[in-house]
Amino acid sequence: ALAGDQAMVVVIEDLHWSDRSTRDFALALVRARRARILLVVTIRSDDLTGEHPARPAISELGLSPGAVRLPLGPLDAAGIASLARRLGQVLSEADLASIVNRSGGNPLYAEELMKSPTETVPASLHDLLLRHVNELSAPAAALVRLACVGGAVIDLDLLHEASGLDSATFEALTHEA
Repeated sequence: ALAGDQAMVVVIEDLHWSDRSTRDFALALVRARRARILLVVTIRSDDLTGEHPARPAISELGLSPGAVRLPLGPLDAAGIASLARRLGQVLSEADLASIVNRSGGNPLYAEELMKSPTETVPASLHDLLLRHVNELSAPAAALVRLACVGGAVIDLDLLHEASGLDSATFEALTHEA
């Protein structure tokens, strides 16, 4: 209905981490094609194992008429410099080279390096992510620890069941995490 009068863009980030209802919603948009909707979906293909629960939906989306895949690699020096400008910073050549080298082109890590003095940013992306986990509330941190038991791929339905939390609390803690 929203796209009936004008074209609409729907963006779903990290579809590989989404729950079944989100994946079903994306597939319904593609299958129905009754309105002018541009569906933009991001995924991390390196997180998709053969048994990943999102693999069938991602495969179907990729094979649908009009689908275009745009593989994105790490940010290069120009991409890091552009990110810095968006953050209101101009980097010296030495700082730019250092950030490109330390971040490996990872935008999250590069942004952290730009925002904080070098000595306060952890030496690796892994340590940076752990620092953020340490800043979570105790219930959200407990949920993250529970999620880690399953490895790199998290089945949200299984995590919800294993957590024993009601849906509203689970959603709130997942959002915080």
